Amino acid sequence: MKTIAVVRAGVFSTLFDVDGKSRLAKQVDSFITWLIIANLVALVIEHIPTLYATHEASFGLFDRISIYIFTLEYLLRLFAAGGDPRYQGKRFAGLRFAVTPFALPISSSSLRTGCICLGFSIWISGRFGCCVCSVS
Repeated sequence: MKTIAVVRAGVFSTLFDVDGKSRLAKQVDSFITWLIIANLVALVIEHIPTLYATHEASFGLFDRISIYIFTLEYLLRLFAAGGDPRYQGKRFAGLRFAVTPFALPISSSSLRTGCICLGFSIWISGRFGCCVCSVS
């Protein structure tokens, strides 16, 4: 087995194999689940003008940190796809994972983060709607 394949299998079994024996994988899964719930709560609270006006900077910081965490998790999942038994030994394992129904919604937030990191402003209507990028 190639070294990269061993590393990918190790990352998958350590961080994402929730059906396996990895306690860390279960903790990562639980953390991501709670972060999604916290983002949904924040989204609802952002639509309450009195709360949003007094904590606008905090909401922005929470949103940015969440996007970075989700993007890091997504990139790790793309890398570790080669270690996933469903894709192991198949060509383009990361791409096969990226086009699954689980991964497609994550791609929009990764696109947003990538645009921000490259100096573009991005507006996503309703967080999962259409995207418009502009140079800032």
